[in-house]
Amino acid sequence: MENRITLNDRLIRRFCLWTSIGLLLAAAAACTIYGEWNVVLPQLLHIITSPAKLLTDYYLLGGLGCALLNAGLCGLAVWFVLCLMHNAITSSSVLAGYFLVIAHGFYGLNILNIWPCFFGVLLYAKVRKQS
Repeated sequence: MENRITLNDRLIRRFCLWTSIGLLLAAAAACTIYGEWNVVLPQLLHIITSPAKLLTDYYLLGGLGCALLNAGLCGLAVWFVLCLMHNAITSSSVLAGYFLVIAHGFYGLNILNIWPCFFGVLLYAKVRKQS
C-alpha cells in the first residue's frame, strides 16, 4: 500500500497549524491587554523549569499570556511532528491527540517535557517495525 498525503491529511495539518497560530496570537493579545510583555519570557522559563506535576496550573504559575504561549508552542510541536510523518493520517486519532496536547499545554505539559512522549512513540514504532 502506497502512503500518500491526501487532501484530508493536508486539511488536518493546516487546521492544526492555524489553531496553534491562533493560540499564539491570543497569547500576544493577552500580553498586550494585561501588560505582560516584559515578563512573558521569564515566566515561560519559570514554567519550563518548575516541576511539572500532572495538575500544575500554568495560568497560576505564569499568567494568561504565558499559558497561551505554552499551549501554542506545544501545538506547533505536534504540527511539526505531523509534517514529518509521511503516512496517511486519520482525522479522529490525530485531532483527538492534538487537542489533548493543547489541553495539557495549560497544565502539566510544557514545550520541554513534550519531547520524551514523541520519542517514546517513535521508539515503540521502531521496535515493533511499524511506520
